[in-house]
Order: sequence, then C-alpha cells, then structure tokens
Amino acid sequence: MAKKLHGITIDPKEIDDKVATGPKKPSSGKTNSYRLKGDKGNVQIQVANLDNKKYELNMYKEEVELDEALPSHLQKFFDKDGNPKSKEGKAAWERIAKSKGFKKYTDKQIKMAIGVAFDKRYVQGNMTGAAKTIEKIAKGLSNIEPVRDALRRANENTILDRIDAKLRERKNG
Repeated sequence: MAKKLHGITIDPKEIDDKVATGPKKPSSGKTNSYRLKGDKGNVQIQVANLDNKKYELNMYKEEVELDEALPSHLQKFFDKDGNPKSKEGKAAWERIAKSKGFKKYTDKQIKMAIGVAFDKRYVQGNMTGAAKTIEKIAKGLSNIEPVRDALRRANENTILDRIDAKLRERKNG
C-alpha cells in the first residue's frame, strides 16, 4: 500500500518487526501507531479500532525527518515520532513550526482528534464534549479543517440516525 500510495517500498523485515510481531490489536477506541522506514522516506501507519468490529488504517508519508527539522540540542524534548514531550518541547515546536512553515499540529494529534470526534461517547450528539476533549490534546486543534470536518460528519450521522428512527416509528406505529 505504501508503494501504491506514496511510491515508498517498505522492507518486509521492518513490517514483521514492528507490525506483525508488535503490540496486539488496539482495543475499542484505541489506535496503534507505527513508523516504518522505506527506501524513499518514512511512513506513519495508524490502525484504529473504531468499535471492536471495524478497524481503520491510515498511512501518512513523513515530510521531514526529525533530524532535519530540529537542532540537536532540541531533540531531547521530542519523542521518536517528533511529538513534544515537555513544555520546552511544545515551545520549541511552536517556534520551529512558525519559522519553517510547518503545520502547528502533528499527524498524531490530528488523528487523535478525529478519533475523539467519532468516539461513541460523543458521536451521539455531544459535539461540545468532543470539542472540549480535543482542546485538551492541543489548544486550537478543534478549529482546524480536518478536525472540524470530522466533528461535522460525526454529528451529521447522528442527525440522520434520528431521522431514520422517527421514520421507522411512523411506519410501525
């Protein structure tokens, strides 16, 4: 799939080491993330368990290596996927993102926010609760386009479900 979508060939040993023999399937509402090295760059793989019956696979091509984006003295503030792990890391991320034109939020944060939007606790019409939870991941995250779209889609599904239920009630009653 990485070859087809992004033109990147992943070493089968890399897949075996990180995916096949890696952690068990994600439990309901959880996501497993993997960073796989390829011949023309890296890809981020995410497997999300939507409701214990459906799984979602996402794949993103990494645009910049962490080593290229960060000076060596700042790398200690970030995890292996480039996500800030401290206040200093978050501040450094903001400065770097602003100066280099990088996006403010990581793919992992965006994916987490979209997962929250479709979480069974919020998909039943509690979009305010979903937005508040997303804001705990990163301030302003609920206002970016892909997350706004996910919140809207999750809410639209709820409205359509309500209409279907009312139509079924009228038909049966």
